[in-house]
Amino acid sequence: MNITSDMNSVFTSKIHNINGLRVSKLFLLIALFLLVSAKGWAQPTAPIIGTIIQPTCSESTGSVVLSGMPSSGDWTVTAEPGGSTITGTGPTTTGTFTGLSASTTYTFKVTNSDGTSPASADVTIDAVPLAPSVPTVSSTLQPTCGTPTGTIVFTTQSGVEYSVGSGYQVSPTFAGLSPATYTLTVRSLSDNTCITAAASTVTINPSSAPSVPTVSSTLQPTCGTP
Repeated sequence: MNITSDMNSVFTSKIHNINGLRVSKLFLLIALFLLVSAKGWAQPTAPIIGTIIQPTCSESTGSVVLSGMPSSGDWTVTAEPGGSTITGTGPTTTGTFTGLSASTTYTFKVTNSDGTSPASADVTIDAVPLAPSVPTVSSTLQPTCGTPTGTIVFTTQSGVEYSVGSGYQVSPTFAGLSPATYTLTVRSLSDNTCITAAASTVTINPSSAPSVPTVSSTLQPTCGTP
C-alpha cells in the first residue's frame, strides 16, 4: 500500500469538490445578478412632471399633471409626503394629482407589477397668495355747478388695480363720476381671484345749485318816493 499516493488522491479529490462548490456558488451569484438586473430593467421609470397649478385666493390647494407612466397594465402613483395616490391602466400614461397642500414640496413614485420607480423631480406648491388690504378713500371731490361730476381717489396699494364697480384700472383716481353710490374694490395684479372690497360705499352727490329766485314783494314808486 502506498500511503502517500492514497493521501494525495484524497486531498486532490477534496480540492476538486471545493472548487466545484466555488464554481456552483459563482454561477448562482451570476444567475441572481442577471435576475435582479432584468427586474431592474423592467422597473417603471420615474413620473415626468408636467403642468403645475399653484394655489389662488379662490383655490387653496395646487395640482400637477404627470406623464410617463407604464403603457400597459395597472399602475399607482404615490405622492410624498402624505401618501395620497392616483391609479390608472395602460395605455393611459398620464394622470393629475389635485388637492396638493400649499407650502409643500412633493415627489412622486409609480408602482406596477414590475416594482416601484425612483422618485420624480421635486414639485413645490407655493403658499396661498395674500388678498389685498381693504381699500380706503384718499379723497372725494363732489360735483359743483361748474363741474357736474365727482372724483374718487383710492389710497394707493402696491401690486393691485382699482374699481368703483365698472371694471378695473391701475390708476387709483376715478374722475367724471355721475351722482351715485359706489362700491370700492381692489384686485391683485398677480392673481385676479384675490379681490377685497371696502368696508363701506362712497356716494357722489348731485350738484347743489341755488334755487330759482322768486319775488317776495314789490314796492312801486309813490309821490313821496319817486
